[in-house]
Amino acid sequence: MQVYGNLMSRLMENHGTPVLSGAATVCGYSDRHAATVTAVFKKGKYQFVEVQEDTAKRTDNYGMSDMQDYEYERNLNGRVHMFRAKLDDEGNMAENFRKVSQFNNEKNEMGTRWRLVDGGSTVFFGRRDEYYDFSF
Repeated sequence: MQVYGNLMSRLMENHGTPVLSGAATVCGYSDRHAATVTAVFKKGKYQFVEVQEDTAKRTDNYGMSDMQDYEYERNLNGRVHMFRAKLDDEGNMAENFRKVSQFNNEKNEMGTRWRLVDGGSTVFFGRRDEYYDFSF
């Protein structure tokens, strides 16, 4: 069994359904980043979801604490992440969303080629959440 990431990120990952312009949270090892779903599409045996990080402004006065409150604003220049999930023969999700990246910025006659990112981020849909782990 592979164990990685902090407990909250692990509990949140891969839950919910992606909705265009809906809320999302990109879960890293311990940090989380608020995002907006910018694209949802199927290609072959995979469903792809693109999310773009939002601007998160800290609103509390707790300093370097685990207690963190934020307000969020859409950022059209935010970092973009792409995730994919394999579909079964009926078109249902057969696995959780996993982060992918463009394969050497390469396209072929089938379009953009994607590869899985080892140890990459995961995603949670339906809620924006930001968290910075000061212990790293």
